[in-house]
Amino acid sequence: MELFPLLLDALIDDGGENCVVPAVNTINSILILNRQNEGRRIRQNMMPYYLRTHNRHVRPINYSEVWVSRYLDADFFSLFRMNRACFFVLLTLLIHDGAFRIQWSHGREPVTPEKMLQISLRYFSFKGGIIEIADQFNVSVSTVFIVRNRTMKALKKILPSVIKWPQGDDLKIIEQEFKLLGGFPGVIGAIDGSHISIRVPRNEADSYTNRKMGHSIILQAVCTSKKLFIDIDIGKPGRIHDARVLSLSKLSQYIETRNIIIEDDHHILGDSAYPLKPWLLVPYKDFGHLTRRQRNYNYLHSKTRVVIENAFGLLKNRWQKCQKITTKDPKTAWDIVAACCVLHNFCLIQQDYFQCDQPVAVQATVAVPVDDEAAPILATNKRDQIAAALEI
Repeated sequence: MELFPLLLDALIDDGGENCVVPAVNTINSILILNRQNEGRRIRQNMMPYYLRTHNRHVRPINYSEVWVSRYLDADFFSLFRMNRACFFVLLTLLIHDGAFRIQWSHGREPVTPEKMLQISLRYFSFKGGIIEIADQFNVSVSTVFIVRNRTMKALKKILPSVIKWPQGDDLKIIEQEFKLLGGFPGVIGAIDGSHISIRVPRNEADSYTNRKMGHSIILQAVCTSKKLFIDIDIGKPGRIHDARVLSLSKLSQYIETRNIIIEDDHHILGDSAYPLKPWLLVPYKDFGHLTRRQRNYNYLHSKTRVVIENAFGLLKNRWQKCQKITTKDPKTAWDIVAACCVLHNFCLIQQDYFQCDQPVAVQATVAVPVDDEAAPILATNKRDQIAAALEI
């Protein structure tokens, strides 16, 4: 730094006082350049440290390969939301699917099918972030997404065999099981909708804003008395009314075109948000003038129909990703919900049950009553006949 006074004196001696200002500006420029060079040297010296820190990111070695196999059954179930027997049945079913494998071209060894399923089940059952899952299984975040997408693709292929409309003797069994709940005859399913919270792009926020001012897509489902889904419709924006969701669904179209045949003595139960139809029975609207038999009908109707709300609660408690999906892509959200519904049914089919110790608050669709005046006379007569036949 002693060089700068000498330089200033030399400039003044050569050029006089007129050189003072240019000399000072020159010295300031040199000082600024010197500080910039010093900062650059510091950053260059620090760079290897940052690289070393990143490369040494701490993850458990051989976590799934070693420690998962040592888990107690209760710990395994808590982590993956299914018991070991159910896990390996599902793994055997999916392992024959080409989409369930990752080819090894270079780099790390490929993720095994068993580890893929473990990562995916942890993702679907875990409300936390993706980084925690990546660290837990010693894989990168991108690998978690790849594994999730391939697993969803594999689960989507088996969806038609796991979630399907009952036929023949299965319908008779379902009807008998429903009748045991409240004595309501002819019931083969209960229908309702549930909001699945999602993130949406700003330009689409209005379409997905529901009545509670949150953003969601709607899962419409029909279930049996055992909480088994027999039909699902996913992805309608949260602002759409239940009746509209039903009319747009394949279920309604198939029933109306007789691709799905519901016999005259069979029906689905829905709340007052749905229209009264011969195949869809809803409660009587209560304006304070219902008869005793109509009130009894409503009570038994509600007692029987509540299984669909319980099914949604079980789904969101076991596969907690359905409580809040953080992706902004509605198509990916659809795939996640569909995968969770397949897992829900698969576990029930395998008699792998889940106890909801802390019931989740299910964000059900709001039941805005539909006018019954336009209901077909056949549907009105059918409801009245059932109300008259029910035991009080």
